[in-house]
Amino acid sequence: MQSDSHEPRTIRATSRDDHATRTESPTSSRSHVMQIQSITPIVTTRDLPAVRDFYVAHFGFELSFDHPHYVGLRAGPSGAPELGFMLPDDMAPDAFDGRGACFAFRVPDVDLAHAALKRSGAPILQPPTDQPWGARMLITRDPAGVTLFVSHPIPIAPELAASVR
Repeated sequence: MQSDSHEPRTIRATSRDDHATRTESPTSSRSHVMQIQSITPIVTTRDLPAVRDFYVAHFGFELSFDHPHYVGLRAGPSGAPELGFMLPDDMAPDAFDGRGACFAFRVPDVDLAHAALKRSGAPILQPPTDQPWGARMLITRDPAGVTLFVSHPIPIAPELAASVR
């Protein structure tokens, strides 16, 4: 039975090979959660050149890795957010079918981004539109079928303000 006390508890080894004893505070249980340092979404696609060219031409992404099997695209210098695209293989055998994945890009001014995307020939599915959840957003789609929400923040509608955490 576990105590509701806020006192640290001693954890003793339960196997012959584990001889450690440690003290754990009930409030420190999150310290055992994996500490993720970055997240890179990777989409499988059969057309790496088209996807690479789309993000470089329309969003100014830089190549962080350019190989016939995998393309890493970075939204700026080293350390900036990154996307990956790869050919289907044994680890990920199915090519993305264009349904269900969306990426959200926050930019300083979506109206300027819209003008730049139009000039570069990117498909615009929805021009910049104010959304009640606090975003002025446009929608485009990449050659792999990933929907892209490009936005900048605006004031949230009062009826949604209580949802913000």
